[in-house]
Amino acid sequence: VRNPYDLERIPGGSSGGAGAAVASGMVPVAIGTDTGGSVRIPAALCGLVGFRPSIGRYSQRGIVPISNTRDTAGPLCRSVDDAAFIDAAISGDADGLENIAIGNLRVGLPANHFFDNLHGETAAVMSTALDCLRATGCKFIEVEMTGVEAPADACGFPIAIYETKRELTRYLSETAANGPSFEQLVAEIASPDVKALLSGMLAPEYDDLAEIYRDAIDNKRPNLQKHLSDCFADNRLDAFIFPTTILPAARIGEDETVELNGQTVPLFPTLVHNTDPGSIAGIPGVTIPAGLTKQGLPVGLGIDGPFGSDRHLLAIAKTLEAALPPMPRAPTAL
Repeated sequence: VRNPYDLERIPGGSSGGAGAAVASGMVPVAIGTDTGGSVRIPAALCGLVGFRPSIGRYSQRGIVPISNTRDTAGPLCRSVDDAAFIDAAISGDADGLENIAIGNLRVGLPANHFFDNLHGETAAVMSTALDCLRATGCKFIEVEMTGVEAPADACGFPIAIYETKRELTRYLSETAANGPSFEQLVAEIASPDVKALLSGMLAPEYDDLAEIYRDAIDNKRPNLQKHLSDCFADNRLDAFIFPTTILPAARIGEDETVELNGQTVPLFPTLVHNTDPGSIAGIPGVTIPAGLTKQGLPVGLGIDGPFGSDRHLLAIAKTLEAALPPMPRAPTAL
C-alpha cells in the first residue's frame, strides 16, 4: 500500500489500506482497527481524521482479534463531522456535536514524553499549528506526564503479546473448522516485522509471560489509567494534545528500522510512541491534520480525552479543526 501524498512512502499501519483509500478519494470513509494506534497513525500520515473510541464503545464482533484489552474499531475520514456521523451510527448516539468556543477549552500540553525526540519537520509543523491555535484563543496548560512512560512501557507489549496468541488461536479454531493453526498462520506471514513479532510467541518462553501479563492487567494498566485520569481532573483539562506520530511517513522498505534525528531506531515502537499510552488505558483519541512538512508529508495532531468523553472529544476536535488551515488533498487523489 502506498501513501497518496508520496507513493514511495508507507501510509502507516496496520489500517494503511483504509487510510490510503480515503486519502486517495476512493471512498469517503473507512473502518480500521486500533490496538496501539492503527487507526490514528495511518490517518495522521495520510492527512486524515482518525478516531479511536473509548474501549468497549464499539462491538468487536466479527473482527479478527489481537488484544481483547486493547482492540477497537474506529473510522478514518476527511473531517471530524464525518467521524462523528460514523460514531453516531455505530454507537447509537444521536448525531450532531455541541458547539464549543475555542476560548472556553482547557487543553493540556504535555511537558515530556509526547514531544520527546521529534523529527525536525514534525516539530516545525506542530509549532506552527500550536501558534495558530493560540492565536485563535486556545488556552494551553503545560502538564507534567512523567508517570506515563513507566507503566506504558511495562504493560503495553506484555498485554498485547500475551493476548494475541490466545485470541488468534481461539479465533482460528472457532471461525474455520479446517482453517490454519496459529503456527501455520505465522509460517505464512510475509511482512518481516509482523512475522518476527508473532514468531516469538511460538517460543517456550511465551508461557513465562503469564505472571508478567497478570501484573500488567492488575497493577500497571490501572496505574496508567489513574495517572491519566488524575491529570485530566487535577488540571481541569478537556483534553491534551500532542503530535500523533513523532516522525512523518517512512519510505517503503523501511519495515524494521528508520532513521530519526541521526539514529537508527525500530520503526514499530517509534510509530506508536505517542498513541500507545491512550490505547493501553482505553481512553478515546482522535487525530486531525496539523499541516504538511516541506516535503509535502502530512503531520497529525493527536487529541486524547477522559474515558467516556467520546462525543465531547469529537466536539473539541471539530473546534480545533476549524481553527487550523484545511489540509490540501493528496496530489494523487482522484
